[in-house]
Amino acid sequence: ESRGELKEAGRWYLTSAKDGEPRAACALGFLLRDAGDTESAAVWWLRAAQDGDGNAANALGALHAER
Repeated sequence: ESRGELKEAGRWYLTSAKDGEPRAACALGFLLRDAGDTESAAVWWLRAAQDGDGNAANALGALHAER
């Protein structure tokens, strides 16, 4: 995957996450975490977890366990 493809994916995830799609919010969280922005990742994972995404809940728990 090229950097441009990741940026494009991030834009689509952000658009979908803002529209309330929890899987997109979770995926956006992983992109942000991988880019080193764990604070923003946590925000999106929390939002996704509150909307029922189990992967986001697990990621959020793992992030807090690391701190």
